[in-house]
This record gives sequence, C-alpha cells and structure tokens, in this order.
Amino acid sequence: MLKLRRILFVCLSVFFSNSYCQNNLHLCEGVGVENFRVPYLQGSIYQWQINGPPGIANIVGGNGTSQILVDIQSAGNFVLSVEETDSNGCKDADSMHVIIHPLPQVDFLFSGNCLENLTFFNDNSTIISDSLVDFIWEFGDGGVSAGSSTSHYYQMLGNYPVILMVTSSFGCRNSVIKNVQVLPKPIVDFSYNPLSSTIINPIIDFTNQSIDALPTIWNFDDSTFSFLENPTHEFSYPGSFDVMLVAADSNNCVDSTIHTINIFYEFLLYMPNSFTPNGDGDNDVFLPKGFRMNNYQSYQFIVYNKWGEAVFTTKKITEGWDGADSKSDLFTWVIIIKDEMGTIRKKVGEVSLIR
Repeated sequence: MLKLRRILFVCLSVFFSNSYCQNNLHLCEGVGVENFRVPYLQGSIYQWQINGPPGIANIVGGNGTSQILVDIQSAGNFVLSVEETDSNGCKDADSMHVIIHPLPQVDFLFSGNCLENLTFFNDNSTIISDSLVDFIWEFGDGGVSAGSSTSHYYQMLGNYPVILMVTSSFGCRNSVIKNVQVLPKPIVDFSYNPLSSTIINPIIDFTNQSIDALPTIWNFDDSTFSFLENPTHEFSYPGSFDVMLVAADSNNCVDSTIHTINIFYEFLLYMPNSFTPNGDGDNDVFLPKGFRMNNYQSYQFIVYNKWGEAVFTTKKITEGWDGADSKSDLFTWVIIIKDEMGTIRKKVGEVSLIR
C-alpha cells in the first residue's frame, strides 16, 4: 500500500528520508509551490490528482512520477491522491487531506500623528477562519511594540514606514506597511482682558489667538470649563488661576498653553464715623461691615482712647463695641486681617462716641 508524503524541497534531510507524512496536512495560504512524493518503485507510473474547489491548487510539475510540485493558491481544503501502476499493470492508491489556513488580511488605523503627541495605532485586520493572536509593530524610528492596539511618541517630524505583522492561531503570518506622516503641533495662544481684576468685578474676557487651530476646551482652574471659542468667565473667589487653553488643528494635532490670571482681594470696609450707645436700639453698637469677611483667615478689631489705651478688642467679626464705661469722645480704631490670599491688611480710622 502506498503512503503519500509531503516533502519540502528546501529541507533536503527530509527529502531523502524514508519517513511517511500524516494523513492530514496543514499549510498556510501563500506558501507557494510545495513538494509531495511517495516512495519510488522502478518501472511504476504515478498519476496524481487534486480534488477540491476550483483554483485552490494546481499540479505544476512531475505528474507521472513519484514526486510532484503543487502550487498552493488559496485557503481551503482539498484531497491530493495518487495512483501507482507498476510494470506488471498492478495498481495501488493513497490520498492525503490538505488544509490550507488563511493568511491574516492585515490593516491598521492610526490617529494623533503629531509631533510630541502620542500617535495611536489600532489593528483593523481580519481573517476568514482561525483567529488573530499576535501583533508586532515597528514604528519606523527604531521603536517596536506588541498588542492589537498601542501608541508611540514621535520626537521628529517626517514620514515613517510603520509595519504591522499579524499571526493567526495556526501560525500563519502576514504584514502590511503604511506611511505615517508626523505633523507639526499647532501654535496655541490666547489673550485676555483685563489683565487682572479684583473680586468686586472678577469678569475676564478670553480671546483665542491660536494659529489655524480652534479651542477644544478652556480650563479656568476653578473647576469650571468652557467649549466656546472666545468665552467670558466670572471668577467666584480671589486667587491666581492658571487658565489653560487646549486647541486642535484640522489634522487633530493638539497643543495647549497656560496664562496666569490674578483676581485680587478687595479690602472693603464700611465704618461709621459715629455711634450713639444710649440703649434705644438705634446705632448702639460700633461694628465694621465688610466684603467677604467670613473668608478672612484672621481678624482683629481694636478701639483706642485718646491716651492710646485699648478700650475694646475682639477677634470675632460679629462682635462690635458698645461703648461701655466710655464717655462721649473721639476714639481711634484699628482693624488687622489676613485676607483669603494670606495677605496681611490693616485699616485705621476714627469714630465719635456720642451720648
């Protein structure tokens, strides 16, 4: 009984061995021409035949002999059979089931191909059977990576041949090369008016001045944001705010810039110039009134008589002087605070106590 054997013509040690091939043979699509043979018997004629879908494989040489060349053309299954007729006219036959596994159809997508930005790569390959299990990327600048999705940081402008090699679960490999052009970053900037303000009128107008780029987001550093091109923003408390503009150009290249906006605290107090502590419930207490006093980090209110003696002192913003044990006279007051931004501030004035 004949035994069919596949022999790779590039593997001479196998070619001349007497071992037999398995009944099922697995190959990858695109392997090209393969060698098959059976043991040769002098005087015999060998008739080979392929039974399978049209065009899957063709015998391109050696039919009639014990060794043939088969051109593997597409994925699928076929049966390779051989019939031997010896010099006495006796016949025998054998066959082999050949499974051709498909190559991955390799493709990938990329985005963000901008200088000093991450360029993102995503596999877009397909395969008609089996599965895709391994992905190797070469980024054209010496960098490599693995995985169905990845990213790369290009540090120079230019064109880079990016290679993706994909391997199937059977081990069939295919690759594709795409040219990736690394584009320059946009020039991002903005102006603002006024250049600084106080908490009394903390409204700032912002104007995008980026070149060929539109804002994607404004971050005002106070937990608020805007997606307008030229927003107006009202800050709700004093401080230094690092306002960031992120902008993108038509190629989706992104960059950002930051300007510091100062909103200063306004130390505003209303202090009456006289009061009348006579118990009638009207203007009986000398008490400062101010702006955002609850936000002071510290507060001290002192009243002095004309000899420089402190007749009243408090650290409570709700506590005023009722003029107790004092006669009608002119007194000096001092208020010392640490404001919301940590700045020490002081105000001095005079008040008349009238009985």
